[in-house]
Amino acid sequence: MRNTMNNTRIQARTFGALLAAALLTATANANLVVRLDGQVIPQFGQAQFPETEVGQTAQYVFTLRNESSQNIEFTEEPDIFVGGGFDTYFEVTQPVFFGASVLQPNESTAFAITFAPQHAAANLSTTVFMWTNLGLYRFNVSGAGFELEPAKMVVKLDGAEIADLASVAWTQTLVGETFERTFEIHNEGGVDLHLTENPPVFIAGGLGEFVFSVTQQPAGTIAPGAFSQLKVRFAPTQARFYSTRLFVYNDDEQIELFDIDLTGEGAAPAPTADCNGNGSEDADDIASGASADCDGNGTPDECELANRDADQNGVLDDCEEPTDPTEPNEPVIDDPGYGDEPNEPVIDDPGYGDEPNTPVIDDPGYGDEPNQPGYEGDIVDPNTGIIDDGGEYEGDGDETGGEYEGDGDETGDEYELDEMDAVPGLCGFGGGFFSLMSLMSLSSVKLGRRNRKAAC
Repeated sequence: MRNTMNNTRIQARTFGALLAAALLTATANANLVVRLDGQVIPQFGQAQFPETEVGQTAQYVFTLRNESSQNIEFTEEPDIFVGGGFDTYFEVTQPVFFGASVLQPNESTAFAITFAPQHAAANLSTTVFMWTNLGLYRFNVSGAGFELEPAKMVVKLDGAEIADLASVAWTQTLVGETFERTFEIHNEGGVDLHLTENPPVFIAGGLGEFVFSVTQQPAGTIAPGAFSQLKVRFAPTQARFYSTRLFVYNDDEQIELFDIDLTGEGAAPAPTADCNGNGSEDADDIASGASADCDGNGTPDECELANRDADQNGVLDDCEEPTDPTEPNEPVIDDPGYGDEPNEPVIDDPGYGDEPNTPVIDDPGYGDEPNQPGYEGDIVDPNTGIIDDGGEYEGDGDETGGEYEGDGDETGDEYELDEMDAVPGLCGFGGGFFSLMSLMSLSSVKLGRRNRKAAC
């Protein structure tokens, strides 16, 4: 029927009738007016339908108006028809008249033409014919047909396409932990993609069926150009290899069943450090304060005492607080530049090498006992050994106040001298040969830089 006229109608007309129709064309143009959306479609004019998908339809409604002074009678049955070209793709809905196929002056009516392309093509056309008592009126109608691509399912993981029947491997995952991956199901076709099962995606087969699971199902319908996410989680329960299969039923004509293999390996977790065997990891014990870690090596101190606590006081040797070489109440303090041994009864004086029980006097500027900043300038008394002189503090640490003593008997020298001073004013250096020797020895002894504050 393509590119042919309706043979029945053409044969019904004689050559004379066709010639008469041609002569009446001008008259008919002036009296029968066809409009589409308010625009006049002239004799031999063109009405263009929109591009229409194959299997779908598009319809235009035309108006007819008699703008002459006489009745216009449609003389064919049906009143309006199409012929030639792709006439089977166009269908006319006939107009309604108030009289029998007669359109009175200034009267209007309407008819419709439906375009239903049956294949994709850029120009599908035919001719519309209307035979009246005034002659033949005709114009062309055309349209384009197109076909949408069918639904096309594409599955992607990390931006890369996953082919049907492919295998997707999970990285090694510790037992007790999980690893989730996100797939995307794309529709790259021209119509909706339907996932036809409920739920749309399921996992079955092998031991992996029990450790792989779908945590997020995709949408059941995916529009053209869109995608939906599918999330799958791997949660191994043993240190071993697992495999299973994932299925997606759909209406993609090329892949009605999308099927891929899922594999993964479970790994045993590393043993935890619990040196004290209390059931809690060492790091947790340290963080909570339950265990000390004074050296910061990540191991609780109580696990390292065996070889690192010489004095067995529960504190690592490396973490012991440094101590003063002398203890309180000891009569000797190291002087700068000298290393005295604890419990020595003599205090070093710069420039002198003292021996035990040697009558050496502290020089001003040095403190005999920790936290005692006193100064001393001493005089030797042969009867008593060392007598502190001129300072404000004593150096034997015996907690005895007053002026200084040098003999370590916890009695201030100022008090002892009163008992020892046989000759007033000589402070213990009484008369006789011994006193004279004592006086003579004064020239070899350093005098204090401070005035005595004792009784003499």
